[in-house]
Amino acid sequence: MKPSKVQFNRIKSILEVQFPNLKVKQILVNIDIVLSRKTNRIKEVNEISENKKLLLFALRPNDGHLIPSLYGAQKILDTGYEGNRVIMSNDSCPFIQQGKSAFCKHVVEVDHNVIPNSEVFILNPNRELIAIGTALQPGYAMLQMQSGIAVKTKKYKK
Repeated sequence: MKPSKVQFNRIKSILEVQFPNLKVKQILVNIDIVLSRKTNRIKEVNEISENKKLLLFALRPNDGHLIPSLYGAQKILDTGYEGNRVIMSNDSCPFIQQGKSAFCKHVVEVDHNVIPNSEVFILNPNRELIAIGTALQPGYAMLQMQSGIAVKTKKYKK
């Protein structure tokens, strides 16, 4: 169903908090939402494209954050957004693409706005999206630490 103005503004404001300086209006074009039957809250945000629904975001119920799908993450990165990125070494990319966690010692570069429990885009050295995950360490610590998990991988390109 088409979102109401209030629902659209809620989605927009959540995205602006999670991804500062994001061009939200480029992403939220031609969207459709799915509501929970029991609570009547937003569960999913989809994009309608050529009579197909493509999942952009799922709403995490415990904290209200929007979790991007691979398609949604790629769409965010295509707008030129340069935040919430963790660039990994070539050695670790095959393991991340199998769904394994990203370790601190393989982090090559990380954006300054990465904080624990934030959704991050895991990129290879060529800046191509390979996975999405949840940061377990702040960005500065990922570069300093030589052991430990930096990002818990959620969705990955095979």
